[in-house]
Amino acid sequence: MKQNIAIIYGGRSGEHEVSCVSAASVLAHLDREKYEPVLIGVTYDLVWYLQQEPERKTEKLPIVEREENMVSVVPGRGLYVGSRALDVYCAFPLIHGTYGEDGTLQGLLEHSGIPYVGTSVLCSAIGMDKDRAKAVWIQSGLPVLPYLVIRKQDLPLKQEKHIEIERLLSYPLFVKPARGGSSVGISRADNRQELEQACLEAVKYDDKLVIEQGLSGREIECAVLGLHDEITVFPAGEVASTHTFYDYQSKYHDPDSVTIRIPAALSEEQHCLIQQLAKKAYRAIEGDGFARVDFFFDETTGAFYINEINTLPGFTSGSMYAMMAEKGGMDYKDLISHLVELAIKRHTEKQNLCYKYQ
Repeated sequence: MKQNIAIIYGGRSGEHEVSCVSAASVLAHLDREKYEPVLIGVTYDLVWYLQQEPERKTEKLPIVEREENMVSVVPGRGLYVGSRALDVYCAFPLIHGTYGEDGTLQGLLEHSGIPYVGTSVLCSAIGMDKDRAKAVWIQSGLPVLPYLVIRKQDLPLKQEKHIEIERLLSYPLFVKPARGGSSVGISRADNRQELEQACLEAVKYDDKLVIEQGLSGREIECAVLGLHDEITVFPAGEVASTHTFYDYQSKYHDPDSVTIRIPAALSEEQHCLIQQLAKKAYRAIEGDGFARVDFFFDETTGAFYINEINTLPGFTSGSMYAMMAEKGGMDYKDLISHLVELAIKRHTEKQNLCYKYQ
């Protein structure tokens, strides 16, 4: 008997469109001998609607808003359309960014009693916050580049703040919203004026900003999968962009500017090292689903620095995560099925725990 998989996509973040593309790709590659899709589109207002499956393959799933198809999440009972319960075996959340991969959606699904693909609440929340993730990695003895945190109330930057930043860091700097993805709101700054402009751009997306030391190095990524001690790290990949850095424009609108190499051009020793670091970074923030860990590689010193972890990376068949998994021997269709099985395993283990004091 086929099991129903709720593919949840859309959402409020700046990655709404990317989410709709990821969902279309998962739908196209879902193993129909095992699973039946239940499509749930989430609007910018965070209202959920049950969707019809498109008659033909599409690159991006639409979201049609019909009152009679509005989906409700009932704690302890699951998903409903009106008074009709939706039979859902497992949810596959594909909402990138805030309100999707930051623990909020995961917590909602926990309360609904529905197993879900991807990392759970704690890992999702830490992974989404670049500052908190780096703090955990530093405490775990893992390598990260120097950085500072500033808040919205610090803007515009006063003279003493500029002096403090320049005392601890040196240009070029990268300014990022602390909680965001797909390089949205990220800018490079080579002087004070550009730093001020970069902060004003980033604060459009978050009231907490991370200012990082820039590094003229290579960008290497690792795809990690699993929970407990059963963790797989697939062959690392490398991304090179002709843009100033691998920004949103180069990721989604200028593919000709990007060169991808899988596996990355690393020695066997370097490849082993980066896979070990990826696994440690994943474990340090309680990884229990899948994630892409991004690194900077300084060829001069041979050092790797963890840039960030993405607990819900772009998930099309042409995304880095899926391509690295395929290079490691797991094709996209099997990857989707494996993630569903992993979600069921984690959910079952949690259900078997005793939360009620006797």
